[in-house]
Amino acid sequence: MGPATIALFRVQGAEVIADGAAQDIVEAAGHIDLLFANLAADAEYGIMAIDTDEVVWQTAFAVMLHPLHRLCRTVLPRHGGNILDRVL
Repeated sequence: MGPATIALFRVQGAEVIADGAAQDIVEAAGHIDLLFANLAADAEYGIMAIDTDEVVWQTAFAVMLHPLHRLCRTVLPRHGGNILDRVL
């Protein structure tokens, strides 16, 4: 979650936990009303997809996608809810 999103949620009174292991986050947070499962990254590599080597590809998944999935998998069974694929 980017700094602007964190600030926006906090201004609205939300407690934001933006890092850490999924299990630890869920236990520390207690009841979760909303899980904003946002997957985004800077285009820091500047490499086209067809030119991305395996190390960069695997690192991106290890750092971003896998933790996001673990967080959703940990939160949803305990707190219910749905995963939204778009904001209207």
